[in-house]
Amino acid sequence: MNEKQRYEAADRLGIEIVDTDTMGCIAADIIKNACTWVDFASGRGEFSLALVKRNHMVNIWNLEKRTDFVEVSDKDQKLLLPEESMRIRNIIGKIEMVARGRYASDGILQNSMDVVSLHCYEPGKFSEQNAINAMNYALKSGGHAIITLDSEIDNYTKFLKNLKKRFKKVMVGNHPTGYPQTSYTFALWHRHREFPGVPPFICVQKEG
Repeated sequence: MNEKQRYEAADRLGIEIVDTDTMGCIAADIIKNACTWVDFASGRGEFSLALVKRNHMVNIWNLEKRTDFVEVSDKDQKLLLPEESMRIRNIIGKIEMVARGRYASDGILQNSMDVVSLHCYEPGKFSEQNAINAMNYALKSGGHAIITLDSEIDNYTKFLKNLKKRFKKVMVGNHPTGYPQTSYTFALWHRHREFPGVPPFICVQKEG
């Protein structure tokens, strides 16, 4: 399914199509208002880094894939490059990093947190049910969700229908960072007393 077909499928389902700047503002608002950022490490974290550069926000860039759970704070600067350590000092709260594939692990998402970033690297097709499962784990944390899926969804139309049923408002548009150019993005507005204010956000990146 090409980009035009994706947008046509979204339009048929009554899903709002928005521009890149709108997507960027949604993501920026979530990140700027976050006291805690949980990043499920995927490569170098290009998505997070690009948002930082675009919006002049403080964030952490994944430097490695770790097999253990790591809490990064000021005293842990040995884990970071000097310029990244400087970013840490400006963050309220803490940053937590865990290896990819660990989002379902017991205990990791039980803390009270504002933002969960799930960078789900998977080879080939990515199951739409896996994407929904990842969102469920994120929302159970009591915060907003940012999900990057670096693979093609295996059933795009089914995925859209599932999201449309579960969330009050679903939007689709271009990736807010402009990198890579082949990506596409979803924003989910989940109006619930446990998740007030800024809507959850999901980013879906095409293969290649």
